[in-house]
Amino acid sequence: MKTPIRNILKVLFISVVIISTFTTFAANTMAAGKKYAVLVGINDYPGDENDLNGAVNDAQNFKKLLTTKFRFPTANTTMLLDSAATRANIISQIKAYGGLVGSGDILLFQYSGHGTLFPDIYSDVIDETKKVAVDIPMQDGSHYRLPLDYYDSAIVPWDADDKSSSRTWQNLILDDELYDMFSKITAKGATVVFISDSCHSGSVGKAQQMKFRYMPTEKALKIASLADLKKSDPSKQIKGSEPIFNNRYIVLTASRDDEVAWDGNESAIPGGLFTSSLIGVINSSKVPLTYSSLLSYTAARMKDQHPQLDRRFGNVSAKLFEPIL
Repeated sequence: MKTPIRNILKVLFISVVIISTFTTFAANTMAAGKKYAVLVGINDYPGDENDLNGAVNDAQNFKKLLTTKFRFPTANTTMLLDSAATRANIISQIKAYGGLVGSGDILLFQYSGHGTLFPDIYSDVIDETKKVAVDIPMQDGSHYRLPLDYYDSAIVPWDADDKSSSRTWQNLILDDELYDMFSKITAKGATVVFISDSCHSGSVGKAQQMKFRYMPTEKALKIASLADLKKSDPSKQIKGSEPIFNNRYIVLTASRDDEVAWDGNESAIPGGLFTSSLIGVINSSKVPLTYSSLLSYTAARMKDQHPQLDRRFGNVSAKLFEPIL
């Protein structure tokens, strides 16, 4: 009788070891590959003439996509809409998730709203290498123009004209600032994906049945002209170099530098042309997508606007919205 009991106990011990090992492995597997997302949509800017139609829907539709199709936990997904999308809140949330991510995790930052340009010469980091000229036909028949020069791309938070940041560019968020935050995250071995449905500049003569997502720099900062910026040159400018992202930074943008990004489309629920097209491609695809294939299929759906994929800083052949290991 002792032998069967001894065998039973042996089997039970082995089972406990196997279960314990599996549980530990599962816990470690779940601990890696955590997913975070900051989703920003701004329709209701101060001043009715600045409002958009589809940016809030973009953020909401992206949240639904990420949480249902790509296993982003709702608890790790933050939406900042309209007046909640201030400079301080956007930066604070990126940094909060940036503090939580580790190697093998992913942070996605999606922005839908106005974009603008800011003269590189007045920023803290002189790093732009490509000159851009702006010539945008406005709805009143006039043209908004910026001379050929070096400009930082910037997103326009709800409180862009506020001076609480004490920066020359007030409460805009420059690409330099995003680079700085994101490079710290990728240095930890995490992946950052930035999807921007906004304008940076443009020169198109399309009929204005839809709004575009560009806000003139002077309007965003509520200044009379860019000459006013000379009164507040940054005191500690540095010469910037190309940021280091460890091949883990992916950027998808709505249009080329010489185009605008259109707000609204023909669907029953308005959204940005780029974001709506991108989500449509993802939902209709029967095979797993990479960033490269997503751009190709999305571009094929769009006219008069050419979405871009920055191939300099990340593996564009990586699986969509998964950490780059």
